[in-house]
Amino acid sequence: MKFFRKKEQPTGNLRRRFHLSQLSKRKKNPIPKGTFANSGQMRSRRKQTPSWLLSLRRALIIFGAAGLFLGSVYLIFFSSFFTVTNVSVEAHTTSIPTTALSPFLNRMKGRNLLFLRTEALTRDIEKKFKHEVLLARVEKKFPRSVSLVIKEHPVVLNVRVITGDTVQTLSTNSIGYAVETVTPNDMLPTLIIRNPKNPEIYVTNSYILEAETLNKFTTGFTKFAALFDLGIEFGEWIVRAREFHIKTDKGFVVWLDLTQDIEAQLEKLKRALVTLDIYNEPLEYIDLRIAGGESEKLIFKRR
Repeated sequence: MKFFRKKEQPTGNLRRRFHLSQLSKRKKNPIPKGTFANSGQMRSRRKQTPSWLLSLRRALIIFGAAGLFLGSVYLIFFSSFFTVTNVSVEAHTTSIPTTALSPFLNRMKGRNLLFLRTEALTRDIEKKFKHEVLLARVEKKFPRSVSLVIKEHPVVLNVRVITGDTVQTLSTNSIGYAVETVTPNDMLPTLIIRNPKNPEIYVTNSYILEAETLNKFTTGFTKFAALFDLGIEFGEWIVRAREFHIKTDKGFVVWLDLTQDIEAQLEKLKRALVTLDIYNEPLEYIDLRIAGGESEKLIFKRR
């Protein structure tokens, strides 16, 4: 019967031999020069920088910062780099001539754009032209330009005043003020006033319509065009009767009562289109002045 002897584990001497062989390999492949040694040398060189060079660097930084500061001060406060030399007006205005704005423009010329305060200037413009100007503002355009932007109350209506043989056409803005214009805007509706009681009040640069009454006219023109898709030749204000007549391009006239809701009267005509063909009937007028419910019959006259 055979007995097998267990294989003996390596002894301590064998382990030492293994480590010695590894060390010999490392000696054959040494660590490249400059990895650790050079970094230490670089640190030592930095430490050896002459003190006079460090002082020179600090001096250059200080002188550079001081020069930059002084140059900025001179550029901002003493040079003409930011001095306003160009002032313009953006044309959002038709009733205020540029010559009337010249005194305000001259107030900005020669000023430092960085420190130009515009609130007082725009406030003075809005006060001077309070009937025409809705908003005024100044836009700075560096380095030496400014632009004055004027936004007016929009012109909404042409008013034709007929007194005897005299006909005068005025352009009225949204607050009822008659502004100066070269020619009336043909794209705007026209309101006719015949033989007014006080014709002298219908002049340029004056209030010729109260805001509430003006709003009824503009509402009537706008609402009629939107509801019926018909052209409007003109409107007429019958002052004593407190009526508003709209003359259409079909030849008939729509009578409205200024003491009642304008939109409600026009809506009544819209509902009546199922029985009244205003586009093809030869009509002379349609009277909407009588108040009533939705079932109210219209009063109209054929030619």
